[in-house]
Amino acid sequence: MKTIKGDLILKENTKFSESITVKGDVKGCFNLEVEGDIDAWDIGALDIKARDINAGYIKARDIGALDIKAWDIDARDIDAWNIDAWDINAG
Repeated sequence: MKTIKGDLILKENTKFSESITVKGDVKGCFNLEVEGDIDAWDIGALDIKARDINAGYIKARDIGALDIKAWDIDARDIDAWNIDAWDINAG
């Protein structure tokens, strides 16, 4: 597992071959793909793909994951096996 202290600023499409923990936010208008889990405060990206996502707020064009745990999700398309969220805005 990779730990990133502070924010992860996406400056290009980014792929991690392991789970990541971000001690801050994920920001940027690029794709984020993680071969494992994402744990971050807030996630804002174009497309997000991961096994499990755990975040306070997620905003993305597309989300693909097995499990998503979040307070708020704002996305055009969500493809997930399991979603646990207080508020989902998709469509």
